[in-house]
Amino acid sequence: MIKVASPAHFTNSSRIRPVIHIAHTILLTGLLFSLPLFATASESGPIPTVVTSNGILQDMVRHVGGDRVHAVCLLPPGIDVHAFDPTPDTIVQLAEADLLVINGYGLESALDGILDNTSYRGPIAVAASRSRLVAIDPGAKGGHDHGPTDPHAWHDLGNAITYVEVIRDALTECNPTDASTYARLADLYIREIRVLDTWTRRNLLGLPRGSRTILVSHQGLEYLGRAYGLEIRTLVGLSPYQDPDARQMAMIIEDLQSGRIRGLFQETGSKSRIIDQISRESGVPIGGELTTGTLGLGDPLSSTFAGTFRLNVLRILRVLEADSNSP
Repeated sequence: MIKVASPAHFTNSSRIRPVIHIAHTILLTGLLFSLPLFATASESGPIPTVVTSNGILQDMVRHVGGDRVHAVCLLPPGIDVHAFDPTPDTIVQLAEADLLVINGYGLESALDGILDNTSYRGPIAVAASRSRLVAIDPGAKGGHDHGPTDPHAWHDLGNAITYVEVIRDALTECNPTDASTYARLADLYIREIRVLDTWTRRNLLGLPRGSRTILVSHQGLEYLGRAYGLEIRTLVGLSPYQDPDARQMAMIIEDLQSGRIRGLFQETGSKSRIIDQISRESGVPIGGELTTGTLGLGDPLSSTFAGTFRLNVLRILRVLEADSNSP
């Protein structure tokens, strides 16, 4: 059964509640907007249009759906969900959807206002609904409150597999005719993710324990750290737009200069001037960009979720392996 989003899956705002309440009362497989039910048709039947809240979910839908799904992303390529600014096209995309796939748990706070101003009443699949979620330290939220849990669960590939399973089941309920295709493609994709998980564990856990600490601006990589033995230090909370105070800055610079922090990274789509400042004042070069909330741009490897994940790990390894081998 498709997981219909409750208000907590989106945001703490009460404005979403009337929309979600109505979604509970309708048939999940029906089209609830006055547009054609499916995007295209073929000999095997109509192909559902699935709208996703970010490029990561869009790529997962494409892998599971193959040519039996039309996947559309609300975000332009390379735009992090935290910087999402809805446009009139967003309303149109939702109007044409047969299924909406979100991460949930406060990640898509911008969807609050969007759904509040559309007539979309279709099924909503919450990709993170089967994941092992991490509670957020209330004192580390900064100015960007995602709610009681960290929603960036896909950075643990064990959770990413549950995303694929949720998407498979949602597509199957939305379009039962192609259930066998979705099951077969999901199995293949899960195998690919498991291979990537094994490779990541072998390489990151193979680093010396004292050489696994990195600094980024955004706390969204906590799942990566927990799953693969990294210590992820952040500037402040879950927001890439909050600045540390003078005391925090001094401690970070000291930790970089002493080697307690071994790598310093920017984040694609939300570059921090504070990271640049820390690099200048500490004398520690920035090790590159990590793509944390979307798919990457500019590198062919970053055009998919698995490729983006692998590229992040390769960039971390390049910095930490060089540091661990230095005299």
